[in-house]
Amino acid sequence: MQEDIINGYDSSEVGFYAGIFSTMATAYSLDKNSIPMQAKLRVSYVGDSAIVNLPVIKQWEASFPLNMIEEHLAALKSLTALKIDWGRNEQFAHIPATAVQFNMETGAAPESFVPQQPCVIAATDVNYSTGIIAGKNVLYVLLRRIGNMQILKVDYKTKAIALLPIIEKGAIAEMSLYGENDLVFGSGSAIAGRQYMHYNYQKNSIEAVPFAAKAYDAGESLATEVIFIPSRDGKKIPVSLLYKKGLNLKNFNPILIDGYGNSGSSNDMFYDPSYLPFINRGGIYAYAHVRGGGELGEEWIKDGQFPNKINGINDVMDVAEHFVKNNYTSPAKQLIMGTSAGSFLVGMAINQRPDLFAAGLFLSGLPDIVTYRDAAFARESKTVGPIGTKGGFLSSYSISSYYQIPQHKKLPAMLIVHGATDYILDMHPAVRYTAKLQQAQKGDRPILLLVDWQSGHSGSEYELLYMLKFALWQTGHPHFQPKNN
Repeated sequence: MQEDIINGYDSSEVGFYAGIFSTMATAYSLDKNSIPMQAKLRVSYVGDSAIVNLPVIKQWEASFPLNMIEEHLAALKSLTALKIDWGRNEQFAHIPATAVQFNMETGAAPESFVPQQPCVIAATDVNYSTGIIAGKNVLYVLLRRIGNMQILKVDYKTKAIALLPIIEKGAIAEMSLYGENDLVFGSGSAIAGRQYMHYNYQKNSIEAVPFAAKAYDAGESLATEVIFIPSRDGKKIPVSLLYKKGLNLKNFNPILIDGYGNSGSSNDMFYDPSYLPFINRGGIYAYAHVRGGGELGEEWIKDGQFPNKINGINDVMDVAEHFVKNNYTSPAKQLIMGTSAGSFLVGMAINQRPDLFAAGLFLSGLPDIVTYRDAAFARESKTVGPIGTKGGFLSSYSISSYYQIPQHKKLPAMLIVHGATDYILDMHPAVRYTAKLQQAQKGDRPILLLVDWQSGHSGSEYELLYMLKFALWQTGHPHFQPKNN
């Protein structure tokens, strides 16, 4: 950026924030002949300097949200170029999803652009790609409903809205504009591989792109469903189940509970064959969409991060207890797994309810967020609390499983897995955690540390192999028990 980009401009007269935005030259008013969110700043250039229309900038700056706090405090959240209010699933009483627009040229009050929707507007997909795509004549908005995602189409001129004619239930990701108004996106489910689809705007039709005319479908051998489990404080926790078709769910089956519930991250279920060895041997894979994740919107996120981080941990324990009470499984066949920040769920659930689990899988985890100061520390400060405050310290301490290991109890088995090249988390917290668990163990279940010297934060196929062997061993599968020589 040029240092002297604005010539003859009195920033004290016009305002600091308007000065910043003028200098950036990125946002002033919506051009009626361009797509929404394409903004143009009305300036003229002389050499390397920009000449700003001072009266217009004054008017815009006076209407800029940061200068309207006192006058419009209640409406401040809606004064953005495109504002997403997170919504709710059918089972939840969160804020209905909506989107508003405002004219940055006039500073007029915002007006509704997308009416309230019965499910969450997904600002991003599972890959953190945008969930809002602007075409020439239409806006596409991804709607998140667990196990049945949809895409909303909004006409700029008429503001008419309609869902795309998506038939298959599942997840959607990787939305991209094709041409002026067509859309390409990935569609799949927990039992069907991702297939790339082309929506034809003129024909209002969807078909697979030529190179992806076929996709793997495991529907003949696998089944999936979403159930809702009550939490101790009256919430309904969505859990995605994946299991072998024809399996009697309430027959004391081995269950592997997985979860994350952190930083607003959403896990939209796509087909993943990694857990088929467990599922094909009678196991159930259960992904708990606990609080702290983004699957159910902003309130669901806030209800699972500082100062409410313990809610997500309680959620996963309530899910585990529900499975036992309703004969899905027994404590001798129930496992809990979590990776990275998902390890908060594992460590604390094992600590607080060791009676519910046969074993835990603690993968690339965070056993001690109190003393840890590497890459993950700053990222997690928002979710667990600022360590420099009393509340943040107590929150971090309360969910650091290293400090909460119960004494004089028989603990479930634990497999702590860490990659030696993990760029986010050092190895030493996992080693300390393993040693402390081994010291505290009063039962006969093993506490093991697995280090893969070639893998990093995302793990490797070798780690997965050992994890599955460990899971089948600890849930009593006869083919995976140690043999006596």
